[in-house]
Amino acid sequence: VITFKKPDLIKIEWTSSFGGMKEPFVLWSNKKGTFTFNQLLNQVRTETSLQQAIQSWTGVSGGSVRHVPCMLLSVMSGPEFNDLTDLKYDQTESIGGTVCHMISGKRRGQPITLWIGQKDSLLRKITASTPFGDGVEVHENIKLNDTLEDSSVSFSPPANAEQVERFDHKKLKTSAQQPPSPYAKPGAAE
Repeated sequence: VITFKKPDLIKIEWTSSFGGMKEPFVLWSNKKGTFTFNQLLNQVRTETSLQQAIQSWTGVSGGSVRHVPCMLLSVMSGPEFNDLTDLKYDQTESIGGTVCHMISGKRRGQPITLWIGQKDSLLRKITASTPFGDGVEVHENIKLNDTLEDSSVSFSPPANAEQVERFDHKKLKTSAQQPPSPYAKPGAAE
């Protein structure tokens, strides 16, 4: 889930899978700084900058934390879609009720397919192979030009979340441990 308010307020929520374990994250940037919350560990990390945070989470998120921000934020740069090769139009397909153009090709020699809304030209889905494995990213319930309060682009981790410099996975007792229900009523810390 990506929530964005111009010029530079953003919240990105995603879940990474490691060895069958699901690990939910929230990255947000506001007037106070840029932060990442790891729900599984109940830890919060203060990031150096939004650009650095997005760069550091690009691999483990299968690129999902980077694709849309590269299109929206001036602080982001890079060849996310500029280096696509062997592009071809495949067909139309419906994603979440939106008819999309399906375009396939290669990025850095690896297969990638994009679904772009036929009427609104918005990115609706990506499938891509990366060094970390195959990834699928779907964008649904897209709302444009909604009036957003700054608070809707922020996140408050639980009050008992530990502030850390680096996420400590040694705290997990077993790889089978699963996180509690996603983002249950957050506390007051920000």
